[in-house]
Amino acid sequence: MQTSVDLNYLKYFYFVAKENGFTKAAAKLGVQQPVVSRAVKFLEQEFKCHLLERQRKQVLLTAEGREVYNYCQVIFDAVENLNQQVTEKNIKSHSLSLACSDSLSLGLVDSLFTVLRKQNSQLKLTHHTGSAALFLDDIAKGDIDMGIFFNVPSLPTTLTKTKLADIDFHFVIKAKLKDNKDVLDSYIATNSQSFEKAEDLPLYKKYHAHNKSSVVSFISSSSITRKACVLKGQGVSILPEFLIREELEKGLIAPLHKTEKLGLYLVERQSSYRNPLKNLLVAEIRNIVSPK
Repeated sequence: MQTSVDLNYLKYFYFVAKENGFTKAAAKLGVQQPVVSRAVKFLEQEFKCHLLERQRKQVLLTAEGREVYNYCQVIFDAVENLNQQVTEKNIKSHSLSLACSDSLSLGLVDSLFTVLRKQNSQLKLTHHTGSAALFLDDIAKGDIDMGIFFNVPSLPTTLTKTKLADIDFHFVIKAKLKDNKDVLDSYIATNSQSFEKAEDLPLYKKYHAHNKSSVVSFISSSSITRKACVLKGQGVSILPEFLIREELEKGLIAPLHKTEKLGLYLVERQSSYRNPLKNLLVAEIRNIVSPK
């Protein structure tokens, strides 16, 4: 039974011939020169012939060496083309599915899609919105590639979470009404699966500590709705800075009290492979939510 040729031996021989020397080949490959010499020697033993004529300042291919070198060119050119094709397809043709909380839908996902489309006009990004608990099974099964959430419940061993950034959150009010007591007393709370009553939410308790007469007047799981209510002068709510950055800069809404920070987490499969497109997506998320 004929044994297969060791591709590493072929690679070392190929580079010796291509670079016209053992030392140059070793430098190109990032290995020690004796490693290259041994590999070529073993290859010659396998083929039972000399492939190179070793001269003082150069190496010459024997007739057999020339034939082997021609095969090597075909093999390693194909490997190079394969690597290029796979890399391009990962970036340009890959589709992604992403789940996130509603708080991230406006100001993050829309900006993210714009940036990624500039990299790849053919990109197909599928977006799901809701709490983390709704999507853990889908992420674990591979139906959704990854999720981005502020509040992450206990995860099964098949999933892992990574903190992407600490996000600034502000208690905000319509700027023209920042001294209006009725508006200051009206708190627009988020809906939470972790607490039975909105009054038990830690962030509401922090606001209530500053304004003892405040009450929860409206509850919504949608940060977009809460932002719209603030802009209409219906009360105070806490919102992520990236969602209200433009309104803050224009002076349409005003921050109250100190900035709060919440961790933003990436949830993905424990064994998930991050191809170049996924790495680009993660880098752009960090850039959008926490610009330097």
